[in-house]
Amino acid sequence: MKIILLGVPGSGKGTQGKLISKGYGIPQICMGDILRHIAEKGDEESCKIKEILAKGDLVPDSLTLSLIKKRVKQKDCEDGYILDGFPRDLNQAKKLKDITEIDKVLFIHLSEKDVIERITKRRICGECGKIYHLTHNPPKDGKCECGGHLEQREDDNELSVKERLKIYHEMTEPVIDFYKVEGNLIFIEGENTIKNIFRDIKKILD
Repeated sequence: MKIILLGVPGSGKGTQGKLISKGYGIPQICMGDILRHIAEKGDEESCKIKEILAKGDLVPDSLTLSLIKKRVKQKDCEDGYILDGFPRDLNQAKKLKDITEIDKVLFIHLSEKDVIERITKRRICGECGKIYHLTHNPPKDGKCECGGHLEQREDDNELSVKERLKIYHEMTEPVIDFYKVEGNLIFIEGENTIKNIFRDIKKILD
């Protein structure tokens, strides 16, 4: 089963991707995580990527498509995979067809007001990667349950979020229409609890 998870920044794609991955035994491929890993290497290319991510801009298609092509050929992807937040523009969506077929595209919808509130109050464990929210899912004693230190991503500030939303409307919304025409787009209501959103997704995938 090959799945694409789409939605505005902060709509819960990452969280739902983890649940789908665990529940169905297929890997979650998050371009953001891949790029952040590259950005930590410290060479010239990584510094450029780090600057792009901090501004909330998009990384060139040539790099992202190359990384996706390599990733989906790995052994753990034989039974399927989840593309978390990719493709992000119409060009990527069209070129992805030359790389792989997609069974279902899950679009998680969320209002802009909720997006800003979710992202700016999001905290992530530096050890296990678990995601918390200072209001809706606060950590006990300010730490992750694994004991790890919680961090705020460099691009999880209001200025970067608004820029990412602007880019989303200009470049990613046409992807929604693209998959509507393809006939595999499924709308998911994102203004719900994590448990209930996954319940809705599970009904679709089952």
